[in-house]
Amino acid sequence: MNLFNISHMFSGLNKNIWKRTIFTFFVTFACVALFLNCKNKPLAPEIISEPIYSTTVTATDLQTVKGFGCCPVWAGNYDITKFPLAQQYTYDMGATIIRHAQLPELGDGDGDLSPEQADLLCGAIQLTVNNHLPYIISSWSPPAGMKTIEVTGSIDSANNLVHLRSDKEQTLCNFVVNIMNYIKAKGLALPFAYSLQNESTCQTPWAGCIYDPVQYQRVVKLLRTTLDNAGYSNIMLLGPEDGGYYNNDTWSISALFLGGNGFSALNDTALNRAIGAFASHSYDWQSP
Repeated sequence: MNLFNISHMFSGLNKNIWKRTIFTFFVTFACVALFLNCKNKPLAPEIISEPIYSTTVTATDLQTVKGFGCCPVWAGNYDITKFPLAQQYTYDMGATIIRHAQLPELGDGDGDLSPEQADLLCGAIQLTVNNHLPYIISSWSPPAGMKTIEVTGSIDSANNLVHLRSDKEQTLCNFVVNIMNYIKAKGLALPFAYSLQNESTCQTPWAGCIYDPVQYQRVVKLLRTTLDNAGYSNIMLLGPEDGGYYNNDTWSISALFLGGNGFSALNDTALNRAIGAFASHSYDWQSP
């Protein structure tokens, strides 16, 4: 197992349930570079002047850190081109993989793309491509028009939970294909992996969407088939990408979406085929 870093964790498993080779990488903010060896490039003066901290997580050698990834600009603004220091942190400090956010403003309830928002996403992807790095896309939320309450968050102003509408499940899958088509039409490399939903039990007023395991499994299988039929079978699906592996019985629990410990839900052949890599975030709120 190759451990890549500190915050959002993704663990990849091959198709054999009993013989899985796990790769793990964390998506984190730019400050993660303080914990890693940097490339031999000059740093901006404001970076050099900042204090550098070190810490010992454990005295036991666990595995070699071979790389790290990050989300270069926080969800809500794709346009990293306006933030040169963010670019410096992200690319000059040696990131080996990039995670791009898919925001609800990217499209409408019918699955049509906003060209303005799509161009911003592609601009961020272009920087990644220019730096010869692979990337993934993670959906923060479907477009508001596809949700049970038309808001960007996973809760509304009265704290009602917001889900993907069941009649919009295929529309969402078609929307993902539209995103890939747009990226491809721009002449950019496609993501090597895609995640259906960021933190699907997290109740937030910012971009988010609540899934239960039944709907999540149904939609991720549908998405796999839709991508395959559109010629994108090489794009891996990551999941479930909740806020923790098993921090709680009802939320922040990626394992819940695959049947709990042991991932018994992967006995479903279609689901096992759909989930190309297990993904979970890790905030270390509790020990598994």
